[in-house]
Amino acid sequence: MVRLDRLVNVLGGYGVRLCSQPGARSAQLRSVAMPDPTDERVVGDVLLAVGAASVAEAVQWAVLARATAVLVRGDTDSAHEASSGSVGA
Repeated sequence: MVRLDRLVNVLGGYGVRLCSQPGARSAQLRSVAMPDPTDERVVGDVLLAVGAASVAEAVQWAVLARATAVLVRGDTDSAHEASSGSVGA
């Protein structure tokens, strides 16, 4: 188990920025998920949005997966605009 704050600090060296609601950094992360086109029941605390066509699509996937955080490669300004609720990028 790791806190979102720790994950962001580790990945920050790779250019990851957190876009989230206040207080999200203290979230406990226990599982990681990746989208699976054959199974819509993907659930995890962190969603690796591999194959997402856009940040908005990645956030939609994260909401369906009940994820606390979604990791997306792309434009951080778009990621900030697309994040809502407890989903961060």
